[in-house]
Amino acid sequence: MTVALASRQPTLEPENGEPLALRWVPLNSLRAFGRKARTHSKDQIRKIADSIKAFGFSVPIMIDDDNRILAGNGRIEAARILGMETVPVVVMSHLSDAQKRAFVVAENRLAELAGWDRGILQAELRELAELNLNFDLAVIGFDDAQIEALVLEGDAGLARADTVPPLQQTAVCQPGDVWLPLRPPHLSGTRMLLMKRMRCALGFQ
Repeated sequence: MTVALASRQPTLEPENGEPLALRWVPLNSLRAFGRKARTHSKDQIRKIADSIKAFGFSVPIMIDDDNRILAGNGRIEAARILGMETVPVVVMSHLSDAQKRAFVVAENRLAELAGWDRGILQAELRELAELNLNFDLAVIGFDDAQIEALVLEGDAGLARADTVPPLQQTAVCQPGDVWLPLRPPHLSGTRMLLMKRMRCALGFQ
């Protein structure tokens, strides 16, 4: 189905010869643009907030000339959780009203169409788990079970994150055994879990 958005077509050249500029505006000055078809769970908002804390506000909010939010509602809610008073924005002045409405849908839908090369993702997660990071690896958006499954189990990790493996024929532990894993001071959260599981895999499989 082809829809005529507007007679004015967007250009690949900077608007009025000027590139799109990023600026910081008060959070309270921004308002919603019409209806919001995209929803965000509290867990997702918390993860976005954790990502902003770890990496900074690296993806600006897209707004129109009337300070209406075209893209970035989840980041706005995360900014509120973090107590931010200003946020970075880019003004999309070149879009018509119809194009703004279509852009709101496209910005969310097009990201859903991407996939993962799981082999490359597994390699990235393995290498990240071995680095001396100053943040918890969970800020990338995958939960602990998914990261562990991808690192240790390969391509089928995401689908098998909740799968219980069969019992081994030879018991590794006996009743009464006490395990005391050492926790280096620079490791925490997901990376500590992964390193412990990787050591067990190397030692007992």
